[in-house]
Amino acid sequence: PLRRQRQMCIRDRNILKDWDRAAVAYYILELVDVFTEPGMSMEDIFEGLLCSLMSLNSDKEPGDAARLFEVKFLMALGLWPGSGEFKLTKGSASTLMRFEKDSWQNSSRIKLTRDVGEEIKKITSGLIKENLDRPLKTAAVFK
Repeated sequence: PLRRQRQMCIRDRNILKDWDRAAVAYYILELVDVFTEPGMSMEDIFEGLLCSLMSLNSDKEPGDAARLFEVKFLMALGLWPGSGEFKLTKGSASTLMRFEKDSWQNSSRIKLTRDVGEEIKKITSGLIKENLDRPLKTAAVFK
């Protein structure tokens, strides 16, 4: 089934037909590129990358897919301190707790409100910037 899903993702190419989806896809790929090294154990990261690209190929909002990828990616790298470390609104705290505990597939069903998405974006972008020695080229897309 995973191979079939990959083929569907490649065949449909909705990602490349929509600038917002393509921009998020390039952003996710850049994150993987700058934070990983050859030889790293990457099963969780590969699963996240595949699920994110499949989400972008569907009706999922690109920003929602980016936020979920960022949280799960930071978790896989051991850079996520946990949602309890942040002063959050109830909606953001609840969403982040689900991202932390649920699978990619279950988490990807969550629809973020604009406010929740913005609050999570501030947190994830801050953590990403703290752990990089240079700015991301694709980060300007999300300003």
